[in-house]
Amino acid sequence: MLVGRIVVAGIYLAAGIMKLREPWPQFAASIYTFKLVPDSMLEPLARGIPWAEVLLGAAVLSGVMLRWTSTVATLVLAGFLSLLIRSWAVGLEDRMSP
Repeated sequence: MLVGRIVVAGIYLAAGIMKLREPWPQFAASIYTFKLVPDSMLEPLARGIPWAEVLLGAAVLSGVMLRWTSTVATLVLAGFLSLLIRSWAVGLEDRMSP
């Protein structure tokens, strides 16, 4: 159980930190390729998602309110997987590759 918690927290922390190290417009461009949100939401999402990932990773790692944070972490991962499956199904992978 502890190992799983460390792995999940590590995934969120690494993802958030990597996004924070890059300029936010780069992540906004990645969000734009999915064509799910209006352009006016790109900047708030690109600036907020990395911080949310870091906070969620830290919360899972610390074990504070573990049942709630692990549920949120699972739902976020399931949502991301659904987004990837949807993108593949509608052929967006061609637009995302160089």
